[in-house]
This record gives sequence, C-alpha cells and structure tokens, in this order.
Amino acid sequence: MIDHSISIQVLLMTYFVFNSIRVFSYIPQIVLLIKDTTGANAISFSMWGFWVCANLTTFLYTIVITKDYLLALMFLGNTIGCAAVLGISIYKRQKYGNLRFFKPSIAKDNDVIDIFAR
Repeated sequence: MIDHSISIQVLLMTYFVFNSIRVFSYIPQIVLLIKDTTGANAISFSMWGFWVCANLTTFLYTIVITKDYLLALMFLGNTIGCAAVLGISIYKRQKYGNLRFFKPSIAKDNDVIDIFAR
C-alpha cells in the first residue's frame, strides 16, 4: 500500500524547489534583454503580459484566501521577474523605434532561409 503522506511531502518539496528556482530563471532572459540592441523582437508582449497577470492573481489569491505567505512570496518573485522581462522589452522596442503591440509582421522567405542558414 502507498503511504500518501510521503507522496504529498515529496510533491510539496518538488513544487517548492522548482518554483523557488523559477524565480531565478528570469535572470538569463533579463541579462540578454539588457544586452539586446535590436528591440527585443523575439519577446511576445502578450505572453509575458499574461504571465504577469497570472502570477499577480496567484500572489493575491495566496495572500487573501490561503494566507500562505511563503507561496505568496514565490509568486510575487515570479510576478516581478515577468514584469521585468516585459518592461525591459517595452523599453528596448521604444528605444529602437519598433514598438508595436498589435501590428503583426509577416516573415519574408529570406527571413526563414536566414534562420536555417545559421
């Protein structure tokens, strides 16, 4: 028979470890964005904006509903990480003159060829 208390403890520990590490996983993306000189074109504003909102609402939920302050701290860190990526990306696009939120761009054949030629 499986001892579910051990399974729950393992799950909780795994969740804690990965979500704690995730807070620091934004650092390489942020460093690359800071060095970027092309306007952060590979960053999706909608996706990073969604992650900001999802992490922020989870942070608020953990504060108000569950009162789990350690979990709230992890989600606050994730909110800040996502907001940093989004904010730096917006700044870079403004700086390099290609800020567009809803104007889709269509790749040209040469763009696709260049990707595979690298």
